[in-house]
Amino acid sequence: MGSENKKDKYLLSSVNNALKVLDFLGVRDSARMTEICRGCNLDKTSVFKILHTLERKDYVFKTANARYKLGVKFMNYGEHVAERQDLVEVATPYMQKLRDLCGQPIYMGTLNTNGKVIIMHKEKTDVLKSADTRIGFEMDAYTNSLGKVLLASLHTPILHGVVEQYRFRPFTPNTILSAKKLYDVLEIIKEKGYSEDSDEQYMGHSSVAAPIFNSIKQCVAGICIVYPTELVAEIKDDLIQILLPMAKEISEHLGYHE
Repeated sequence: MGSENKKDKYLLSSVNNALKVLDFLGVRDSARMTEICRGCNLDKTSVFKILHTLERKDYVFKTANARYKLGVKFMNYGEHVAERQDLVEVATPYMQKLRDLCGQPIYMGTLNTNGKVIIMHKEKTDVLKSADTRIGFEMDAYTNSLGKVLLASLHTPILHGVVEQYRFRPFTPNTILSAKKLYDVLEIIKEKGYSEDSDEQYMGHSSVAAPIFNSIKQCVAGICIVYPTELVAEIKDDLIQILLPMAKEISEHLGYHE
């Protein structure tokens, strides 16, 4: 362990040791504390504290005969990661086709529990390079079409819980700044089946977005086209006409049926 830490001065030993324990349990059905100590080359006090912390957070489960195994949280994470990977794999060719049809950058994102959009995948173009957002980037959902189409898909109690977390702040003069205004906009989105924004997060950037549904009619992501605001009158309607069928095709590929 010492030599490993010396190789990387930024390595946090406590986290590294916890990951060693998880890796050890990950290749075994279960193990006693003494087995974990030997297998990870860690002292009993350290392993006890690590296991106690992981058990409290549901990453580890302690059986009646004092054996430890990975907890249910890993199953939840595994399903979540697998779902996202499958979704990106399914959506990528459609997003590439959409990009080629409209010549604008395409983004796909999902909503986290803090009410922020997480970018899952993108198809770039030479248009609006200033809007290029990295995969994994988070942004407040109320500021953009992608976030608003995802918020509109939430059940009312969940939506209220998410909106209550927001501290509305102006990114531009057009940003939504109140829960009431947001709820009004979301009702319109539900009726239309898509969302849009114009200069709400970045000046000069507009976008349109549509939801993606899975086989049990849950909105699992949104897909959006970003384009220059100066072209709104010229191309917005055309973008919506090609976006909606593409989002529907992705949903159908995931097993969705109306």
